[in-house]
Amino acid sequence: MEKIPDWLCTDFLTECLKHEEKKQNIVVTTFKVSPAIPPGEQYASCPLRVKVDYKDNKESDHLHTFSLIIKSEVSEGVVKEVVSSYGSCESVFYKTFLPKANILLRINFIPKSIFSTNSSLIVLEDLAQEGFVMADKVTGLDFEHCCLYMEAMAGLHAVALALHKKDPELVESLGREKIYLNGLVGPEGFKAMTVSGLRCLVEYAEMSETFNKYAGLIRDILGSIWDMTIKAINSSRESPIRTLNHGDPWTNNLMFKYNNEEKPSEMKLLDFQMMRYGSPANDLVFFIWSSANDDVRTSRLDELFQIYVESFNRNLEQLNCVERISCDSLREEMLKLSPLAICTAAFFPPYCAKKAIVDVEPFFHKGNSEICYNIYRSFFREEHFWNCRLPKLFQQLELAGVFDYLSKYKK
Repeated sequence: MEKIPDWLCTDFLTECLKHEEKKQNIVVTTFKVSPAIPPGEQYASCPLRVKVDYKDNKESDHLHTFSLIIKSEVSEGVVKEVVSSYGSCESVFYKTFLPKANILLRINFIPKSIFSTNSSLIVLEDLAQEGFVMADKVTGLDFEHCCLYMEAMAGLHAVALALHKKDPELVESLGREKIYLNGLVGPEGFKAMTVSGLRCLVEYAEMSETFNKYAGLIRDILGSIWDMTIKAINSSRESPIRTLNHGDPWTNNLMFKYNNEEKPSEMKLLDFQMMRYGSPANDLVFFIWSSANDDVRTSRLDELFQIYVESFNRNLEQLNCVERISCDSLREEMLKLSPLAICTAAFFPPYCAKKAIVDVEPFFHKGNSEICYNIYRSFFREEHFWNCRLPKLFQQLELAGVFDYLSKYKK
C-alpha cells in the first residue's frame, strides 16, 4: 500500500489498546498495515486493517496479535470536502449514542468501537477475525440475508426512538439530513448520479415494448425528482413513528457470518456517516432498492415487512415504549417515499457491478452532466444488466406501486 500515515504509530496503537480489558500495560512491538477493502468498495473513508503485535507488559516475552480496522478521512479531492460536511456524525454515534443505547437495549449488530485519541479516526474491531464477510453485491441479498437486516434495523430504530425521549437533541443532531439537499457540493454530486441513472431508465423504457408506457413519466420527472425526494424525506420527519435511520444501508455497509450450512447466521451494520431522522421506512426503502435481490423484490416483500414490524414492536415493548407500527402503516409510509425508491434504484447499479465505479470525483464537479451520464450509461448498457436485470427492475417498481404513485404525484 501507499505510505503509512504519520499518525499511525506504536504510541497511537498503544493508547487505543490500553483502554481494552486486560491490556492496560501492553507494549506494542510491531504492526502491519494493509487496505481493509479494495478500491470500488468504499468511497467516503480510507479503512485500514492494522495487525498489531504486542506484549502484556514490559517483562513479558510472549507476543499476542490483535487486528483493528481504522477508518480515516479521505485526504484530498472534492470527496474530502463532501465527507467533511457530514461533521463528526459517526464519531458521536460510536462514542455517545451507542453507549447510551446499550444501556437501554443489548445491541449486538454493530461492531465494537475501540478508544481513539483522534476524533477523526474511528477504530473498530476487525470483524473478519470473527468470520464476518461482505455478501455478493452483484446478485443482491436473498431472503435469509434480508431477514437478518430487518431484525437488526428494527432493533436500531426501536432503541433510537426510546433514546429520543431521553435525549432528543442527540438523536436529531445525528439525523441531520446530509444527502437530499440543494446547493451543496455533496448533494449536487449525488443528484448528478441519480439523474444519470434515471436518464438510463428512460432510454431503456423507450426501447421496451413492455415498459415503454413509463418512459414519458420518468422523462417528465427528471427535472423535479430530486426536489420530490427532498419533500418526501422532510415529510417523513412528521410521520407518527419517527426515529434515527442508518441512512446508507446497502450491501457494502453490512457484513455477515455464516454457519456450517453456509447460511447467514449473524449480521453487523457498518458506516454511520449518513444517518437520517424520520420515518423508519426511509431505511427500508433504501435497503430494498439498493440491496435486495430480484426474488425478494418480486415476491417476498410482505414477508420481510412482517418480520420487521414484529421485531420493531417487540423491541418497543421491551423498551417500555407505547408506540407500535402495523404492516399497513409501514407500507403507506414506504409508498410516500416512492421518489426515494426510484432514485435509489437508479443510483446504485454502477456501484453494484462486478467492476464498480472507483473514481467518483467527476460527479462532484459542475458542468459534468454528460460525462456523468456516459459513465452511468456504460454500466446500464452492459448486456446482462440491460437484457436481464432492467426488465425485472421495472417490473418490481411497478409491483411496488412506485410508478402509480409518481404518476398521481405528478398530476
